[in-house]
Amino acid sequence: MAEEGRKVNIQDQNCPVCLESFKVPRTLPCQHTFCHKCLSDYIVTSAQNSYKPSFSCPVCRTIVYPSSKAKDLKEWATSFPQNINVFALGSTLKEKVEYVCDSCLTNGSCNNSSGFCLDCKEHVCDACIEIHGKLNALRLHKIMSRDEISQNPSLAINIDLGNRCVTHENEIQYFCKDHDAIGCVACVLTEHRTCKNMVHLKTDAEVDLEDDPVDVVNAMKRIEEHLREYIEKTESNLKTLETETKDLSKVIKEAKESIVKMLDTLGENIDQQGKQIFQEEALKTSENVRQCQSLLAATRNSYQLLEAIIRFGSKAQVFITARQANKQLEMYRHEVLQKYRKLESRKVGITLHDSLKSLLCLQDTKLASVDSEENNEELQLSRVVRNPKCEACAREALLPPVTKVPDYTGATFLISDSVMLVDKINKTSCLYDSEFQLVSYYTFSGIPHDVCVIDEGEVAVSLTYENKIQFLTATAPITPTRSITTKYYCSGLAALSKDTLVISGYKNTCNQNCYWSIVNASGKEEYYHEIDQKGGSYTYLALNKSKTRLYVSCHNISTVYCFGLDGHLYFRYDILSSPMGIGLDRDGYVYMVGYGSSNLHQLSPDGLLLQVITSGIPKTPQKIAFHRNGSTFLLTNDKERKKIHVFQLK
Repeated sequence: MAEEGRKVNIQDQNCPVCLESFKVPRTLPCQHTFCHKCLSDYIVTSAQNSYKPSFSCPVCRTIVYPSSKAKDLKEWATSFPQNINVFALGSTLKEKVEYVCDSCLTNGSCNNSSGFCLDCKEHVCDACIEIHGKLNALRLHKIMSRDEISQNPSLAINIDLGNRCVTHENEIQYFCKDHDAIGCVACVLTEHRTCKNMVHLKTDAEVDLEDDPVDVVNAMKRIEEHLREYIEKTESNLKTLETETKDLSKVIKEAKESIVKMLDTLGENIDQQGKQIFQEEALKTSENVRQCQSLLAATRNSYQLLEAIIRFGSKAQVFITARQANKQLEMYRHEVLQKYRKLESRKVGITLHDSLKSLLCLQDTKLASVDSEENNEELQLSRVVRNPKCEACAREALLPPVTKVPDYTGATFLISDSVMLVDKINKTSCLYDSEFQLVSYYTFSGIPHDVCVIDEGEVAVSLTYENKIQFLTATAPITPTRSITTKYYCSGLAALSKDTLVISGYKNTCNQNCYWSIVNASGKEEYYHEIDQKGGSYTYLALNKSKTRLYVSCHNISTVYCFGLDGHLYFRYDILSSPMGIGLDRDGYVYMVGYGSSNLHQLSPDGLLLQVITSGIPKTPQKIAFHRNGSTFLLTNDKERKKIHVFQLK
């Protein structure tokens, strides 16, 4: 995977908390590593205020639960393994890292480690090595010295210290495709006993990763570049501010040559104001730099560990670590976007008032003041987020025997890579293969609007004016399976599960009172939320991967909303002309179709506009549908209705 012999850059590889060399490095299940003391102090501080026995990782905020062996808060850090994999990062780092004997630490002692027992999977000191040689049960254990492990980094990678199930503390051996989760044998026998798609990480020949591990490393390196640039520009702005602040004294000194005694007091006031501005900005800047340095250290530690595992680890270890690093990557992107979007800087200057210029020697007259102006420099976020290269492949869908030009208001990729299109004009639902060859079609009595996948063999179609949702087979021939009645006009659809849908629409024939609601398999409304806007004949829905946030586009009022499933409004976005379809890519970024502006708006999950995509977008686009890989999407449009445009994210 990675190029052999590639030298690993290990400069500044420090603990993300203290930013110093690792001292007894311990690794959390999320693969972030910290000094033992830093982690222990953090756990005691954060976990004692929690009503559950858990704490969040200082870097990625993943909830971590302690081992069942740890009874006291101070013992929690000891339950996490010492990260021997840092040996694989190179000689410079290994010389700085300190380890202690695991057995002695459990008994209250703190002896330096002399080696590592491959059978016990523990660091051992000279005394424990001697005990290994005396006891029959331990005599055959293989003990490697630190020098032996240093000279052969692959030994460190092959020690599965961090690959432990959080729940059962067993070795992770399985991946469940149904739940996108990893686990041990106990997990398979309990939580995943009914799952059909289980992969054994050590015996199965292939394990599909959402991202190539090398791509994850490269993406983290790009984030590192942006963090460095942000730090450099921020520190440069602070130096400029400091220089300008010092110049204030010179300006006042020149004024004091003409008005001596009164300007002595004025000069002191001006200096104090300037220093106060500098101190306030220095505190703010120092905190920003500290946070970026911490994130920088964590980012580099993550991708270098992944690089080492790519070089020396097994397929299972590459899969596990890459999967965990991919989840960390989303957090890193989010942090960079928050800080990198606008770089705040402040300039300081002095204004000489007319009273000073006229040499009016009145003490109660305002002669001068210090003002600061905040400048926002927008930085270029190149390569931080995925950019759709709009080299669209326009496919003409072969039509069934219909009499009118189709209008595809609904579309979805199926699990089998085929496509289901809903034709509003001809009242049909058409099933196409991956090359858009017609496989089967079904004709409705009413007008359909949208379609969503329920499970591998079933889709749901909204029949707006019949207040009905029709379920169909997703295989040929297309046949109806069941239907439910909705309380109001329904247009948009999204599946929470195979037994629960989120629907959206409007309450009456005047296209008023836009709403969204959650309904079960029998059509019973479990939750209803009315949007405080009038209008919305076309509405579309999208759910994030964790199905905790719902994105609703309301065409007639040119507004897109983001709700929690409890009705909490996270944000509203109203700068897109006549929004229609809405979808999310593999990184969780939101794509909104601009029907009136013939473009796509790409937003962060929290509603921050990242870019406006115009290249290759057909005129009057309507529905956007993402493939399950999150990298391919299609667009239907109202201009060339027979053509379906397919895009690939790069």
